[in-house]
Amino acid sequence: MPANLQQRGLVTRGDDGQGFVVTEHGLVILDQVYAMRIRIADHLVSKLGPDRTQSLRSLLQQMVDAIPSPVRSVV
Repeated sequence: MPANLQQRGLVTRGDDGQGFVVTEHGLVILDQVYAMRIRIADHLVSKLGPDRTQSLRSLLQQMVDAIPSPVRSVV
């Protein structure tokens, strides 16, 4: 996956050679995706109305709560 992102110019290798850094082009794409998420959420809320939106939020929160947190190791 990082190689594909690198080929598309969205990330580049970090100075340490281990990690990746998001490029300017990658930041533009991230901004566009964020804006799309906002527009989709706004459209969904306007179509559902307040009661159904609250039901959806409640259901989504239950789903998130049911997903176990990942175990993170500190090196």
